[in-house]
Amino acid sequence: EFANVILLNKVDLVTQEKIDVTKKLIQVLNPKARVVEGSFGKIDLLNILNTKLFNMQEASESPGWLNSLKEGVDADHGEADEYGVTSFVYRARKPFHPQRIHSFLKQLFCFAEDWASSPEEASRAHDKTNKPSSTKEKYGSILRSKGTCWIAGRDHRQVGWAQAGRIVQLSLDAPWYCKIPESEWEDAESEEDRLDIQDKFEGD
Repeated sequence: EFANVILLNKVDLVTQEKIDVTKKLIQVLNPKARVVEGSFGKIDLLNILNTKLFNMQEASESPGWLNSLKEGVDADHGEADEYGVTSFVYRARKPFHPQRIHSFLKQLFCFAEDWASSPEEASRAHDKTNKPSSTKEKYGSILRSKGTCWIAGRDHRQVGWAQAGRIVQLSLDAPWYCKIPESEWEDAESEEDRLDIQDKFEGD
């Protein structure tokens, strides 16, 4: 979602409708990317090399999925909605059960550690255990998800959640703010920020 140029190769093997849908999906994740079509790897190199399009500030502020969340789930996303691309925010004040969330994710995705060691083997093992057609029918196609979650038993630490396509990764992240002294709250640049953080605390 941070790429400046995205190459769609082998467009000769699919219908124009599928090409259009793919482009709309790319737009949702990365509205500013230049999409270049190609067949048999025949691409004008000037379109993909030394384009001078990258800007670090813009990249850090403009992921399409982040814009979508800021706009809200009821916002009009135009053509993205037309092609069935939607987004939502899941929030809860209860932790995930570690075994249940592991089993759930394993139905839908391959864990990054397994994929890194052997992509083809991980993919085959996943499809053998879980029928892609049945999980898609039940949950739809989840293109991208990202955030922070709470896993029971890891109560002092945030768990980072990152999923793209078939790959998902959960990793221990920073302590929750309630476990960090106020003097070390890096994101609290003003009293308003501090009160906003404290407002989300519950219990002791």
